[in-house]
Amino acid sequence: MSLARKFVVLGPEASFSDEAARNYLRRTKQEAEIVYCNSIPECFKAVKEGTDLTIVPILNSTVEASWINYTLAELKANGLKICGEEILPIRMNLLGVKGARLEDITEVYTIEKAFQQCGNYLAQNLPGVRKQNTGSTSAAAKLVRDSQDIGKVAIGNLLAAKIYSLEVLAEDIHDNPNNATRFIVLGHYEPPPSGNDRTTLILEYKDSSRVGVLVGALQHLSSRGINLLYIQSVPNRTLDNFTFYLDMEGHKDEGHIKEALQEIGEIREISLLKIAGSYPRFAQ
Repeated sequence: MSLARKFVVLGPEASFSDEAARNYLRRTKQEAEIVYCNSIPECFKAVKEGTDLTIVPILNSTVEASWINYTLAELKANGLKICGEEILPIRMNLLGVKGARLEDITEVYTIEKAFQQCGNYLAQNLPGVRKQNTGSTSAAAKLVRDSQDIGKVAIGNLLAAKIYSLEVLAEDIHDNPNNATRFIVLGHYEPPPSGNDRTTLILEYKDSSRVGVLVGALQHLSSRGINLLYIQSVPNRTLDNFTFYLDMEGHKDEGHIKEALQEIGEIREISLLKIAGSYPRFAQ
């Protein structure tokens, strides 16, 4: 892959998306200018209009998050291709200005899902403090830095502590030690087979409420020994009609997968079959 000139991420600076982008560039030995957007749709739009790459969250191991639906909707609507992925361990930390102590804390700032992921720690160590929602964990860190108030703390990553010159009052305060988010990298590039790939499909049916509607497609995968890694259904304008997102092992250009996709495309009940991308699986 050629070096990307600009890499759009969901900001502000030091967000978990920013951390994932930096890790991806480091791991894949690329260089890029990181540019920050205010929303997932803006990230997709920027790449459609000429930016090289974007990275967006698609799955979290702990909580269902609203941004997942934004990512899935944009993935279906846009012609961008998934060309990579990054899995980021989500480490939540308590961040404050210089001189802050746990006993001084009166307000905690972060996003709602971070409060959910740190519920046990907050209940045991900071009962009764006011919880203030912000648009992102990095926005919370910036707010605390700008306030210079020892009574205000943020929940965020260690990158935010570094960027906003905050002290780490407590590390790894998340409840689930296996908390992680999967991010997908999108652009106009389609990587060749690497030998360890993932292919993402988007399927819609004329009537997805029909009994056994997915069986035909899944049988074409199973009969060829193709492993299904992930499946997600999202309502498609009504509560009884769905869009299905499937991840499977392998690359679309491999012979057995190419055959399976051709046969799935011939199923008469299918109204949409979109290959969102074949790309190397995350490997540390």
